[in-house]
Amino acid sequence: MKEEWLAHLLDRLFEWAMSSGVRVLIIGVAMVVLLSLVRQVMGRLRRVYEGTLPTPGQIKRADTLTHVLRDVARVFILVVGS
Repeated sequence: MKEEWLAHLLDRLFEWAMSSGVRVLIIGVAMVVLLSLVRQVMGRLRRVYEGTLPTPGQIKRADTLTHVLRDVARVFILVVGS
């Protein structure tokens, strides 16, 4: 009886993994890739926004702008991915 229950549970788990599990995995990987891409893009945007000889004010503005944009992008990715 216990073996039947375990076999049934494993069958259902395998069915879920083959249908929904693959989608969950793909979405998770896509979210990680997008979050990594956002981090890289924000680093480049910060350097561009600061300019070649940044003043302390430009550095602060670049930090604020990139942090806000990064957080908005993160929230968007996490909400859409969930």
